Amino acid sequence: MKIPKSIEMFGLAILPTLGVIVVSIFVVPFGISQVTGIREKISQEQVNQNILSQKLNTLTSVSDVASSQSSVVTIAVPDSNTALITLSQMKILASDNGLTLSGVKGGAEIKDKTGLSRVDVSFDLNGPRPQIFAFLAAVNGVSPVTVVSKIKMNESGSSALANVTVRSFWSPFPTKLPAVTEPETGLTADEKNTVTKVSALKQPIFSEVPASEVLGRSDPFTQ
Repeated sequence: MKIPKSIEMFGLAILPTLGVIVVSIFVVPFGISQVTGIREKISQEQVNQNILSQKLNTLTSVSDVASSQSSVVTIAVPDSNTALITLSQMKILASDNGLTLSGVKGGAEIKDKTGLSRVDVSFDLNGPRPQIFAFLAAVNGVSPVTVVSKIKMNESGSSALANVTVRSFWSPFPTKLPAVTEPETGLTADEKNTVTKVSALKQPIFSEVPASEVLGRSDPFTQ
């Protein structure tokens, strides 16, 4: 069957139109989705860039202060057992108050209900009663964070003998850093207050236990 010339010419005429329709139905939506996706990525990159710029400005402006504060905080709550540092602080306090410190005993690591690890250090103090009370009042003011948990005192004349147990705390440092694109919120008012209080604590003469080349007793508290 021969197709009339007029129908053939009409068909050839509408082919471009059909092509445009097909392109509009299938290709244009795909192209629009691609353009939309690219715009969203560009928008997100701009947001990330703004966040990074804000972080950089924040870190630049507080770098010196943050460095000193972080050091103070990591000494107040170190990442390892604080027994030897705490004992050093107790000996300094005893000397400052004219007291004799002896009979030191250190316990094993204990998981405290606060979620921190702690060690209990016990010792005897010998000297005038007022000086012992002054010592006890000063314990809360040293770093690492230390509290008096137990005291038993006997007096004889002008001298007193007190058996004291203090607790010192530590905790492993965080191992996971926040995402680079997470906004920097800075410290809250409570956190700033905590840093201020920690900064006022009496710092130890050393913050890390030096390595010893001498092999000896395993118990550092034995005399």
